[in-house]
Amino acid sequence: AEPKLFPDPMDQAAAEHELDVALSVKMLAIEKLRRIEQALMSIHARSYGICSRCGQEIPYARLKVQPDSIYCVPCLTVVEQDAARN
Repeated sequence: AEPKLFPDPMDQAAAEHELDVALSVKMLAIEKLRRIEQALMSIHARSYGICSRCGQEIPYARLKVQPDSIYCVPCLTVVEQDAARN
């Protein structure tokens, strides 16, 4: 949908901000659904709960909190540090 135009710049800015927030929420939901779909596929492949980086079992406590985890905590830390450097 095309953004609505407002005569007041503050109203325009508020409306654009609301659109940005709505888009961000949608993008986060899409990413979460993608991770859930990946977790479901790993269940079928019998690789659910195995770290994609080191191949070790992801602890149950982590999967209980974050069921779509593909990394154990140590590997996630490394992956996030690498991403921050790039």
